[in-house]
Amino acid sequence: MLELKRIYKGGNRMIEIEASDQASVDQFLSQQFAAQQAAAGYPAEPDETLVFVARDGDAIVGALVAKRSYRNVYVDMLAVDAAARHEHIGSRLLAAVEAAAKARHAINVTLTTKSFQAKDFYLKNGYTIFGELADTPFAGVTKYYFVKRL
Repeated sequence: MLELKRIYKGGNRMIEIEASDQASVDQFLSQQFAAQQAAAGYPAEPDETLVFVARDGDAIVGALVAKRSYRNVYVDMLAVDAAARHEHIGSRLLAAVEAAAKARHAINVTLTTKSFQAKDFYLKNGYTIFGELADTPFAGVTKYYFVKRL
């Protein structure tokens, strides 16, 4: 873990800023976000992970992992085996998550891709670019942000 420690005077207190791991702050963050949500008048609603696979016999040839949070579904990962590409497996996996999103009353599906990945694939499947960031995660690579309204 990165060794970083800074001390600041905050009112009558000495505040230490240090590197940590996520497990040690999960409870604190959950409480803070729950309080913000309650103050804004939104009900507590647990997130849900959605997982879909495409199989050829026993072999997985494609997979999609998404997270539903409130009325949004974010596609975190989508991959199709190179030998099975151009068989519409990726499009069918997207259709499956979109159907699941609609069944859960989601408003939209969002995802990201990089310039060396599948930008045109998502455009063909009805997704719209709503943002892009050059040189992310590497110099010369653009990260695209997509949305599909349901």
